Amino acid sequence: MTDLTLQALAEAIKDVIWPSTEWDSETACEAVALASSRAVLTAIEQAGYVVVPKEATEEMLIDGAAAHRDFLSQKGPYPRSRAVYRAMIQSAPKIGDA
Repeated sequence: MTDLTLQALAEAIKDVIWPSTEWDSETACEAVALASSRAVLTAIEQAGYVVVPKEATEEMLIDGAAAHRDFLSQKGPYPRSRAVYRAMIQSAPKIGDA
């Protein structure tokens, strides 16, 4: 996830909390919204989920294809699909990536 995604989430939170709370400044509201955004994303990750782009990035597609090509036998249903999925999720943009 990129910084732009984090900022978009913070803006959405700010739009909710700005009009309903008395703030010393808009900057203070923005700081709370950004901290809230980080807290939400941390909770999502701790619950075992990730936030990824709607469309796979080039890096995700390359890593997924490599996992498909380099697949080694695994136990369980759909092992190749699982390997591809894991590879794509691992290479998804993270917070702070440009």
